[in-house]
Amino acid sequence: MLSATSVTFTSSSSSTSAPSCRRFTLAEIQSATNDFDDELVIGRGGFGKVYKSRISIQETGHVVAIKRLDCMSNQGASEFRAEIEMLSKLRHCNLVSLIGYCDDNKEMILVYEYMPNGTLYDHLHKDATPLTWVQRLKMAVGAGRGLDYLHTCFGTRQGVIHRDIKSSNILLNENWEAMFELLSGRLAVDERQEEEQCSLVRWSQKCVKQRKYDQMVDPTIRGTVSNKFLKRFA
Repeated sequence: MLSATSVTFTSSSSSTSAPSCRRFTLAEIQSATNDFDDELVIGRGGFGKVYKSRISIQETGHVVAIKRLDCMSNQGASEFRAEIEMLSKLRHCNLVSLIGYCDDNKEMILVYEYMPNGTLYDHLHKDATPLTWVQRLKMAVGAGRGLDYLHTCFGTRQGVIHRDIKSSNILLNENWEAMFELLSGRLAVDERQEEEQCSLVRWSQKCVKQRKYDQMVDPTIRGTVSNKFLKRFA
């Protein structure tokens, strides 16, 4: 996942300002994760594991998400350092901030601010959280603002293309603020559906073309949104 895809979105302004990026020792990381205890794992993938823990920065405790890259990852040391340099420059209320990193003993570890309400994917497809139209709209706007910041040169000579925009990369903070996925509550690709509805994008495009906006709406919020707003959103 490490490349431009390391950038992860938060749905809204963070409640606290993130400390500037700093280098942690492996001992500090091991202490914070209880020596990488699986009980603290909150996510995993091809890149490795993510741990939720508390770490001390300038004598203040911070709840963080610690991403430890697997030793079998294709990420090399030079790419890892370049990644840190880029990510440390990203500071926007709709992007999850990189707090620090660890490169001791050939480890490649990133420390991010922690988002307590998990991913949008989980709430749409696993927990079936009842999200209102207004909540969904705020999440879409928040992710859009984060993308705009990346695309329009975040203070450097060139912008960043994320390349992996999906609901599992949109994290929700304590305020529950974060795209046809938001509107419909359906998976981006759902092989359980008939062929013409398997791809959410193609199905949505067909609905828009036929002006059947109401068919695109998650049944849990159907009837709460006017066709005028649905048309603009779509």
